[in-house]
This record gives sequence, C-alpha cells and structure tokens, in this order.
Amino acid sequence: MKNNLTQVEMNILLVSILGDGNLALYGRSKNAYYREHGCDKQVDYRMRKAMLSKLSYIY
Repeated sequence: MKNNLTQVEMNILLVSILGDGNLALYGRSKNAYYREHGCDKQVDYRMRKAMLSKLSYIY
C-alpha cells in the first residue's frame, strides 16, 4: 500500500484519531473511513486543519 500523505497530513490524521476522530469500516469495505465528530464551536478549528492538508472536510 502506498502512502500519499505528507508528514504534516499524517500528523494531523493521527492526532485527530486520538481526539474527536475515528476509523470505521462500513459493509464489506476493505478500506477504513475517517470521520470526526465535534460541536458547532469547532467548525473553524476543523476548517483550519483541513486547509493545512489535502484531507477533505465535510460539515
């Protein structure tokens, strides 16, 4: 498996998983899906985090 994430993106992902994020498998999928939960007060923080990387953010 090839890792296309930069070191900054990998750090953001790992720290996010330790915080409000998690990895989940849906159905018969072989790949994990990242999702993050937070309150409306965290939208600006999550948008800044997304701007630092090519990680997508859906709110």
